[in-house]
Amino acid sequence: MVVAVAALNKLSVSDDVSTSATKTEFEAETFIKVGEIENIGEFGSEFSAVTFTSLDDRLVRKFKGTEDPGTLALALGLDPDDTGQAQLQTALASDAEFSFKIELNDGETTPTTYYFRGRVMSFKQTVGGAADVVKASCSIGINTRPLMVAAT
Repeated sequence: MVVAVAALNKLSVSDDVSTSATKTEFEAETFIKVGEIENIGEFGSEFSAVTFTSLDDRLVRKFKGTEDPGTLALALGLDPDDTGQAQLQTALASDAEFSFKIELNDGETTPTTYYFRGRVMSFKQTVGGAADVVKASCSIGINTRPLMVAAT
């Protein structure tokens, strides 16, 4: 695989709440593509640092603490008629987890695909000024390690 541009990458949300955990379960779900995405943002795990300092040598030792799969920050052009954006708002109104799918613009047959579950934590509109596009931002609290399916 070579480095590629982000253009034509996609993010989709499941059409209903989800408990999927495996590739087979995720692939069996129905997903709704979210339209007018400007930026998908970053995702992936980060561990908290746990430290210990010994009196003997004053050396700080670092350990991996809790794992946080992250929060995805979507930047969108607001489209009230987009079914994917409407589904994000439906997920915002729910306390349940939904599945998400990110498809990269790579691969000759199928793209690299990431699956994960999370909760939509916010969906905010930004009107801006006279020369701005009306936008929305959406944050998705990721609750599972993203499952990567390699491109073919």
